[in-house]
Amino acid sequence: MTTLLLLRHSIPERGGSSPDPGLSAEGLQRAAAVFQNDAFRTVSLVWSSPSLRALQTAQLLGLPVRQDTRLAERRTGDTTGQDASFWKRQYEDPDFKNPDGESFREVSARMADCIHELLDSLPEGQNALVVSHAAAICSYLQRFCTVEVTDATQKLRRITFQGEVLLDGHFWEADGFVLHIENRRPVLIRTIFAAKKAPAIRESNPGTGLPAYRISSATSYDHLSNAPYSQYSLIIIAKSRLSVNWKYKKPFPLCLTGRTGCAIFISNLKYILKGEPMAQNRQDMGSGPVKPLLLQLMIPAVVAQVVNLLYNIVDRIYIGHIEGIGAAALTGVGLFAPILMLLNAFAMLIGAGGAPRTAIALGQDNKDEAEKIIGNSFTMLLFFAVVLTAGFYAGAPALLRLFGASDATLPYAVAYGRIYILGSVFVLLVMGMNPFITTQGFAKISMLTTVIGAVINIILDPILIFGLGWGVRGAAVATVLSQAVGACWILKFLTGPKTILKLRKENLKVERNIILPVLGLGISSFVMLSTESLLSISFSSSLARYGGDVAVGAMTVITSVSQLCTMPIQGICQGGQPVMSFNFGAGKKPRVKEAFRFQLTLCFGYTTLFWLLMMLVPGVVAGIFTSDAALIEYTTWAMRIYMAGILAMGVQIACQQSFMALGQAKVSLLLACLRKIILLIPLIFILPCFTADKCLGVFLAEPVSDILAATITAITFFSRFDKILDKGAGKV
Repeated sequence: MTTLLLLRHSIPERGGSSPDPGLSAEGLQRAAAVFQNDAFRTVSLVWSSPSLRALQTAQLLGLPVRQDTRLAERRTGDTTGQDASFWKRQYEDPDFKNPDGESFREVSARMADCIHELLDSLPEGQNALVVSHAAAICSYLQRFCTVEVTDATQKLRRITFQGEVLLDGHFWEADGFVLHIENRRPVLIRTIFAAKKAPAIRESNPGTGLPAYRISSATSYDHLSNAPYSQYSLIIIAKSRLSVNWKYKKPFPLCLTGRTGCAIFISNLKYILKGEPMAQNRQDMGSGPVKPLLLQLMIPAVVAQVVNLLYNIVDRIYIGHIEGIGAAALTGVGLFAPILMLLNAFAMLIGAGGAPRTAIALGQDNKDEAEKIIGNSFTMLLFFAVVLTAGFYAGAPALLRLFGASDATLPYAVAYGRIYILGSVFVLLVMGMNPFITTQGFAKISMLTTVIGAVINIILDPILIFGLGWGVRGAAVATVLSQAVGACWILKFLTGPKTILKLRKENLKVERNIILPVLGLGISSFVMLSTESLLSISFSSSLARYGGDVAVGAMTVITSVSQLCTMPIQGICQGGQPVMSFNFGAGKKPRVKEAFRFQLTLCFGYTTLFWLLMMLVPGVVAGIFTSDAALIEYTTWAMRIYMAGILAMGVQIACQQSFMALGQAKVSLLLACLRKIILLIPLIFILPCFTADKCLGVFLAEPVSDILAATITAITFFSRFDKILDKGAGKV
């Protein structure tokens, strides 16, 4: 959390002829007095309006001062014939301005531009002071606060932040505000008064008279989740007025009131005693070392992706070991994969398209648009669920035949598929909405979504498959129930008090200007997954023709194993996406570059290790999925061929997903089509024409396309990366 102090200049000389007066003797005294406030002790960076009265005020702190014209007072323009109503109107109509003057919206924009630049340059853990003017400061505060004119003649204002009145009356010289900022937005604001007036915060530290934070709800408590207790004396005031004083190094009090305050104190006692920050629930995307931040997001995302795989892999492992029918049942369930992938494709159309745009909106300080994206995305997922459930349930038998199902495998494929399809709404919500949790920085919460579901699935699978004797139907029921729990978990979080961006009823109505950019950006992921479905159909139909059920069964195992490579990479990129998107939106190019380099290194390193494993012990891996000796033997040689180019996927996915994080939907879509539609699918049908063993040609298509696509993608990305960053998020 960063602290920004906004201070109005002190009292200038009155009655002189200078258009830019300096401070009066009283003004110098008042400025010197206000700088005795503890709030200024940690200031390391000072920026000021170039006006002499502001500059002299700032210089009294004894630190170097940077002048910036963006912090200047509002130009009033030609005020001929204007009365006090003009002063009031500027607060009520942000676009109102006189000839040659500025509107409040224009002043607010330049103030925000300057302050954001300051915050971006501020080292972690340090605080800044901005000295400006009354109207300019109020115009900036209007971005977060309610600023009302109560008396235009006397120039009286009421400034309210989250229901708390900060100022009600005159905004005197050398008065100001302390803003505790996260992601460029204040989460807590308190006042600094130079004159001897009562502070707006009504509680004070008993015995010291110093102002204290008042926290009366869990929501306001969240604003101080990073408060270092070692710097505060802590006051707990219960409804009985009983107080406990916890003194530390610096007398900067924190006040927790009522039952909520006491509960907060108790729940965080271990941190208080150690002098550590309260437990943090989320990460700040725009500050701090990039690599640790990425790891904080990537590790839970990778775990979530791997755990998510367990839904299907555990099903296949159990099904493959059903006595007597294991090989046929495993092949049948594998033939359902194209439908499963299509469901996932529609989910990621929304999730992969909406999450980056949400992060970019947050980086641009537009919380309202971010919440609209979440609401519109939720509605579209429900729409897709209804349409897809009806279509796939009715067409399942015909589709599975088309995919290569034989008389021996079709019953198992239909039995599993129809139950899974009936629970597709939960699948869509989990995969489509979970990215909106990750993109806010709540990576652990996102991870728990899949962990909870996977644990339930693992527990239910043996009970329903073997205990109740439901076979493949039991595996499908277990998966649907576990996904339902995950969906409930997500909805509870996104509508609860801990989330930054809430799923709100008023945002559920679909708006073209909101949903179309989401669909436009998510189309790349949709094409990737839907072509994965087409790819699965191409592999299954070709292998069924050339190698029969054993070849299709081997492909089922290989597909499951290959996902153990690609899904963790997706998790790495999913963790990197919020950091890249946010900093891209905030204009922090060095942080974007550092995030990409680290992401690329991890992806390529992991795929290289996975490639070595597949080359050395493919038979051991195949044996996990089935006990059928013939199937294990066939899978062993096929896996070595199929996985020969898997190490190149690290580069392919890292670059392609980075294009998405930067809002480059068209390029990402083209590269998605390149690997699968332009290269891989044609090669599945072409290469068997040039090999004596037709199945060998089918499996060989994968490594050839992997290497070619990765090479082209890398060249494209590195040739465009700097240009995209130079254009900025505003051009996306």
